[in-house]
Amino acid sequence: MKDRFAGNKLNKLNDLVCSDEKLLKAFKGIYTDCLKKLGSALFKGRSPVGMSLPVRIFEPVSLIERIGNWWTLYPHYFGLAVKTNDHLERFKLVMSSIIGGMHMGISQWKPFNPLLGETF
Repeated sequence: MKDRFAGNKLNKLNDLVCSDEKLLKAFKGIYTDCLKKLGSALFKGRSPVGMSLPVRIFEPVSLIERIGNWWTLYPHYFGLAVKTNDHLERFKLVMSSIIGGMHMGISQWKPFNPLLGETF
């Protein structure tokens, strides 16, 4: 498993701050580009709903693959939850599966959404 927090560091206030120069360079100018596209669409009388994001902010992972990563721990914890008769213990195991997999979905890059036709 790759380190999900690589390229980040904690500042003096214990906030997670991006320190990856490649990532910062890729994201530089995103707001300006999006505002230009939005202004152009509105000026031409088109709806901003169909506005596309710059490809440089996408990661080569689809949203479906990321969701699969979130559910990595489900088989283990749900298997244990099925075998227990204690309702509180079953609740704890189900919540552990949900919370335990959240770190697998952390990324600053936007995943492609194949349901919308986005591909790498």
